Amino acid sequence: GILTLLTEWSRKERELWEGGRASGAIYHGNEKFHEFLGKAYGLFSVANPLHPDLFPYVRKTEGEVVAMMIHLFRGRTSRDDDDDGG
Repeated sequence: GILTLLTEWSRKERELWEGGRASGAIYHGNEKFHEFLGKAYGLFSVANPLHPDLFPYVRKTEGEVVAMMIHLFRGRTSRDDDDDGG
């Protein structure tokens, strides 16, 4: 079935990077972390952020991610022309 095929594809791809030959290409290869991500995704996989009345926590999470990115870039936007070098 489909899951069998996807499992095989995943195994083949994992062989390409699992040996440590993929510097910078894999963000986090830890198996327990992959399990966590799968469970977290599964909890909200049917959510549609276009309907915040039905899925308010997806909208909340989306806002938190945007806030983290703003913090990482020190509140700067792509329209900021000056660069403080930092």
